[in-house]
Amino acid sequence: MWTSPRALVLTLLLVAPGVGATPALAQDASFGDRSRLAAATPLGVQAVVEWDDLITETAGGATEDQFHDAVIQTFENKLAELGVSLDPAAERFLLCRVETLYDSGLIAFAARVELHEPFGDGSSTAITWHQTWIGTTPVRGMHMLFTIGEQCAEDFVEARGDA
Repeated sequence: MWTSPRALVLTLLLVAPGVGATPALAQDASFGDRSRLAAATPLGVQAVVEWDDLITETAGGATEDQFHDAVIQTFENKLAELGVSLDPAAERFLLCRVETLYDSGLIAFAARVELHEPFGDGSSTAITWHQTWIGTTPVRGMHMLFTIGEQCAEDFVEARGDA
Protein backbone atom coordinates (compact mmCIF):
# COMPACT_ATOMS: atom_id res chain seq x y z
CA MET A 1 0.00 0.00 0.00
CA TRP A 2 1.19 3.54 -0.75
CA THR A 3 2.53 5.43 2.22
CA SER A 4 2.38 9.18 1.94
CA PRO A 5 5.90 10.57 1.49
CA ARG A 6 4.95 13.96 2.98
CA ALA A 7 7.52 13.68 5.81
CA LEU A 8 10.21 12.64 3.36
CA VAL A 9 9.33 15.47 1.00
CA LEU A 10 9.32 17.98 3.85
CA THR A 11 12.72 16.72 4.97
CA LEU A 12 13.99 17.09 1.43
CA LEU A 13 12.78 20.69 1.38
CA LEU A 14 14.57 21.47 4.60
CA VAL A 15 17.90 19.90 3.69
CA ALA A 16 18.04 20.51 -0.09
CA PRO A 17 21.43 22.10 -0.74
CA GLY A 18 21.61 25.18 -2.97
CA VAL A 19 18.73 24.57 -5.31
CA GLY A 20 19.22 26.21 -8.68
CA ALA A 21 17.07 26.29 -11.79
CA THR A 22 17.67 22.59 -12.48
CA PRO A 23 15.51 20.16 -10.51
CA ALA A 24 17.26 17.95 -7.98
CA LEU A 25 16.32 14.27 -8.13
CA ALA A 26 17.03 11.32 -5.87
CA GLN A 27 16.24 7.91 -7.34
CA ASP A 28 14.93 5.05 -5.25
CA ALA A 29 15.24 1.37 -6.12
CA SER A 30 12.29 -0.38 -7.66
CA PHE A 31 10.30 -3.10 -5.93
CA GLY A 32 8.77 -6.22 -7.38
CA ASP A 33 9.32 -8.97 -9.89
CA ARG A 34 10.56 -7.47 -13.16
CA SER A 35 9.68 -10.65 -15.07
CA ARG A 36 6.00 -9.76 -14.59
CA LEU A 37 6.47 -6.47 -16.44
CA ALA A 38 6.96 -7.94 -19.92
CA ALA A 39 3.73 -9.94 -19.68
CA ALA A 40 1.75 -6.99 -18.39
CA THR A 41 0.12 -5.82 -21.62
CA PRO A 42 -2.17 -4.43 -22.72
CA LEU A 43 -2.37 -1.96 -19.88
CA GLY A 44 -4.75 0.67 -18.61
CA VAL A 45 -3.28 4.01 -17.51
CA GLN A 46 -4.20 6.05 -14.44
CA ALA A 47 -2.79 8.95 -12.44
CA VAL A 48 -3.30 10.15 -8.87
CA VAL A 49 -1.97 13.51 -7.75
CA GLU A 50 -1.89 15.38 -4.49
CA TRP A 51 -1.29 19.02 -5.35
CA ASP A 52 -0.26 21.46 -2.65
CA ASP A 53 -2.72 24.35 -3.06
CA LEU A 54 0.01 26.77 -1.92
CA ILE A 55 1.58 26.29 -5.35
CA THR A 56 -1.56 27.73 -6.90
CA GLU A 57 -2.22 30.37 -4.23
CA THR A 58 1.29 31.61 -3.51
CA ALA A 59 3.26 30.87 -6.63
CA GLY A 60 0.50 31.47 -9.16
CA GLY A 61 0.83 27.94 -10.41
CA ALA A 62 -1.64 25.56 -11.98
CA THR A 63 -4.55 23.90 -10.23
CA GLU A 64 -4.67 20.29 -9.10
CA ASP A 65 -6.99 19.38 -11.98
CA GLN A 66 -4.65 20.94 -14.55
CA PHE A 67 -1.69 19.10 -13.04
CA HIS A 68 -3.59 15.79 -13.01
CA ASP A 69 -4.57 16.23 -16.66
CA ALA A 70 -0.95 16.97 -17.63
CA VAL A 71 0.40 13.94 -15.75
CA ILE A 72 -2.10 11.48 -17.25
CA GLN A 73 -1.70 12.92 -20.76
CA THR A 74 2.11 12.85 -20.77
CA PHE A 75 2.10 9.39 -19.15
CA GLU A 76 -0.26 7.88 -21.72
CA ASN A 77 1.37 9.62 -24.71
CA LYS A 78 4.88 8.55 -23.74
CA LEU A 79 3.81 4.93 -23.14
CA ALA A 80 2.22 4.84 -26.61
CA GLU A 81 5.31 6.47 -28.14
CA LEU A 82 7.49 3.80 -26.48
CA GLY A 83 5.37 1.01 -27.94
CA VAL A 84 3.44 -0.12 -24.86
CA SER A 85 0.09 -1.66 -25.78
CA LEU A 86 -2.68 0.32 -24.05
CA ASP A 87 -6.32 -0.58 -23.39
CA PRO A 88 -8.51 1.52 -21.07
CA ALA A 89 -10.54 -1.60 -20.21
CA ALA A 90 -7.50 -3.74 -19.27
CA GLU A 91 -7.52 -5.40 -15.85
CA ARG A 92 -3.83 -4.60 -15.38
CA PHE A 93 -2.95 -0.94 -15.21
CA LEU A 94 -0.07 1.42 -14.61
CA LEU A 95 -0.53 4.21 -12.12
CA CYS A 96 1.61 7.36 -11.97
CA ARG A 97 1.26 8.81 -8.46
CA VAL A 98 2.62 12.29 -7.65
CA GLU A 99 2.58 14.29 -4.43
CA THR A 100 3.78 17.90 -4.19
CA LEU A 101 4.70 20.21 -1.35
CA TYR A 102 5.46 23.95 -1.57
CA ASP A 103 7.66 25.98 0.77
CA SER A 104 9.37 29.34 0.25
CA GLY A 105 9.70 29.26 -3.53
CA LEU A 106 10.63 25.59 -3.70
CA ILE A 107 8.44 22.69 -4.81
CA ALA A 108 9.28 19.22 -3.55
CA PHE A 109 7.67 16.20 -5.11
CA ALA A 110 7.51 12.45 -4.76
CA ALA A 111 6.56 10.35 -7.79
CA ARG A 112 5.88 6.66 -8.10
CA VAL A 113 4.93 4.43 -11.02
CA GLU A 114 3.06 1.25 -10.02
CA LEU A 115 1.90 -1.87 -11.85
CA HIS A 116 -1.49 -3.03 -10.53
CA GLU A 117 -2.72 -6.55 -11.29
CA PRO A 118 -5.99 -8.32 -10.47
CA PHE A 119 -6.00 -10.02 -7.10
CA GLY A 120 -8.42 -12.40 -5.42
CA ASP A 121 -11.97 -12.23 -6.71
CA GLY A 122 -11.03 -9.67 -9.38
CA SER A 123 -12.52 -6.64 -7.66
CA SER A 124 -9.17 -5.76 -6.05
CA THR A 125 -5.67 -5.17 -7.35
CA ALA A 126 -2.23 -5.76 -5.95
CA ILE A 127 0.83 -3.64 -6.65
CA THR A 128 3.30 -6.13 -8.13
CA TRP A 129 6.03 -3.62 -9.06
CA HIS A 130 6.80 0.01 -8.38
CA GLN A 131 9.55 2.56 -8.68
CA THR A 132 9.73 5.74 -6.62
CA TRP A 133 11.74 8.93 -6.79
CA ILE A 134 11.75 12.33 -5.14
CA GLY A 135 12.96 15.73 -6.25
CA THR A 136 12.78 19.47 -5.87
CA THR A 137 12.49 22.37 -8.25
CA PRO A 138 12.31 26.12 -7.75
CA VAL A 139 8.97 27.65 -8.71
CA ARG A 140 10.51 29.09 -11.88
CA GLY A 141 11.23 25.48 -12.94
CA MET A 142 7.69 24.31 -12.19
CA HIS A 143 7.06 23.50 -15.86
CA MET A 144 9.20 20.37 -15.47
CA LEU A 145 6.58 18.94 -13.08
CA PHE A 146 4.19 18.72 -16.01
CA THR A 147 6.44 16.09 -17.64
CA ILE A 148 6.52 13.68 -14.68
CA GLY A 149 4.15 11.37 -16.58
CA GLU A 150 6.86 10.90 -19.21
CA GLN A 151 9.32 9.82 -16.53
CA CYS A 152 6.79 7.32 -15.12
CA ALA A 153 6.46 5.80 -18.62
CA GLU A 154 10.21 5.71 -19.24
CA ASP A 155 10.86 4.05 -15.88
CA PHE A 156 8.34 1.29 -16.62
CA VAL A 157 9.71 0.63 -20.12
CA GLU A 158 13.31 0.66 -18.87
CA ALA A 159 12.48 -1.73 -16.01
CA ARG A 160 10.84 -4.24 -18.31
CA GLY A 161 13.86 -4.14 -20.59
CA ASP A 162 12.47 -2.38 -23.66
CA ALA A 163 14.66 0.70 -23.39
